[in-house]
Amino acid sequence: MNTFFIYLAEANLYLLLFAAMYYIWLRRQKNFNANRAVILGSLTVPFLLPLLPAGSYPEAAAEISGIFQVNLPAFVVGSSAEFRTASSGSGVFSLVQIIYFGGASVTGLLFLRQLYHTLRRAASGRTSHEGITEVTLEDDARPASFFNVLFMPKNVNAENAPFIRAHELVHIREWHSLDLILSEVVKILCWFNPAAYYLRRAAETNHEFRADALTADDDNQTYSKVLIGEALGVNHSLVGHHFNKSNLLKMRIEMLTKKQRGRSILRYALLIPFTAAAIFIHGCVENEAEAPAQSKSDSSPTEMQVMMVDGVPPIPQTGEDGIYTIVEQMPEYPGGESELMAFLGENIKYPAGAKADGEEGTVFITFTITADGLVENPKALGSDKGRIDQRLETEALKVIGSMPQWTPGQQDGKNVAVRYNLPVRFKLKD
Repeated sequence: MNTFFIYLAEANLYLLLFAAMYYIWLRRQKNFNANRAVILGSLTVPFLLPLLPAGSYPEAAAEISGIFQVNLPAFVVGSSAEFRTASSGSGVFSLVQIIYFGGASVTGLLFLRQLYHTLRRAASGRTSHEGITEVTLEDDARPASFFNVLFMPKNVNAENAPFIRAHELVHIREWHSLDLILSEVVKILCWFNPAAYYLRRAAETNHEFRADALTADDDNQTYSKVLIGEALGVNHSLVGHHFNKSNLLKMRIEMLTKKQRGRSILRYALLIPFTAAAIFIHGCVENEAEAPAQSKSDSSPTEMQVMMVDGVPPIPQTGEDGIYTIVEQMPEYPGGESELMAFLGENIKYPAGAKADGEEGTVFITFTITADGLVENPKALGSDKGRIDQRLETEALKVIGSMPQWTPGQQDGKNVAVRYNLPVRFKLKD
């Protein structure tokens, strides 16, 4: 779940950047098809960027005593709140989950309610020879469309009806409703992000500009009068495009008469370096975040899995005692690295006597995962200070020796014993 929220945070950052880019550079441009492509990209690319590989990461294998051994992330034991384990912070994190999923649920239910109302209205329509489902509205609703459904009020002005129908048919033929559904999904996922709401409005506004341009057919004066005549009253109970959105009236008339500048292509060309910059930011974010959560581990090297160097996996090696240090399939703690850190956080306690005496430092522990997945022979290799308080060393050895059974490592399809190193840092509040 933590991984999901990290992904979501990064995606929302990109969503905000892309929305700002569209607002600053493109919202007044008359290349409506190009604008549509940019808006759709702004709604999708932010969710794809965090999934891209982010280049090289810190190497996981460290050379010790002439051979490779795998270093697990350093685990920090501290007395201050900044070194709380994942389990002790689970209450706050659970609150964040409740707020997020609660907001997403409310936003989703509101959309489903609106969609249900639209589909219920659509079910009462009749199909014309053009394959368009026409629904005659008896109340004070205004013209609208949703996919191949055309909603027309019974009391629509007869002189304006041809323009209104032509306008809504543009939305239907060009599948503008798909864009709205996509933007609604993004709004549900990112209900707290104003960029999601802006892009939803930007998509609908661009659709209206496009339909206006095709419907007016160079008779801008007559069509503008139709817009003004239909500008009173809007029923928003339907999902889809509404012909007479009065809040867009001024912008729609301005866009009808606006002349397109010849150099507008340069604005779209700026999308290339902008997207490249977003990818670069993603690489920087990923490289910074590749180390495990810093609330309990430092920025030392760092992955449980052995990384390839220059595209070539490390050669399996054994120590002098015949125990492997690198194998094809490394051992795995039940639930992965995050669960290992949670276990250490729940069980390693700062010895009271050592804390009172101000003792701190890092204990380097080596241990073996046997071919049966059992933890054996935990030993202290030393300390970063040359000496370490025996109470700290004893606590680290006790907990590491009590770890549950791992999934054993494999070499040539057979379970084998593998040695690991684990730094445990005892640090008092500064």
